[in-house]
Amino acid sequence: MSDLRVDTITASDGTSPVTLTKQQASKSWVNFNSLNTFVIRDSFANSSVTDNATGNFTINVSNAFDNSSYIAMGANESEYNHSRGVSGIGVAISGARTIDDQTTSRITMYSGYNSNTGSGGAAYDTEVGFVHFIGDLA
Repeated sequence: MSDLRVDTITASDGTSPVTLTKQQASKSWVNFNSLNTFVIRDSFANSSVTDNATGNFTINVSNAFDNSSYIAMGANESEYNHSRGVSGIGVAISGARTIDDQTTSRITMYSGYNSNTGSGGAAYDTEVGFVHFIGDLA
């Protein structure tokens, strides 16, 4: 039996990181704060995030997916209505929101408070938002 022990794996050019393909690992992720001034805290394979409006942002990935059926999942932590909690970030948060088309390199998402009264929810910016993408790269 053989062991393969390495500290770093690089691409054949000797400097670039290895690109994961045909594996279901997170291919891109971003951690951001959208309160007041939008700040990306850290990211991987993320080219930019656009703050479109309160609780509405577009995430652009550096490496395109092979189709637009990848999964983008996220969560946020913020104070809404004087209570702190974690909730989801998704392509729609209430009946008032429409689902935006996602392309192979970007998706528009929403963060917000979804009331359980059936009256929909309110969009809000988040102190800690994070989204990651799973799918096959092109």
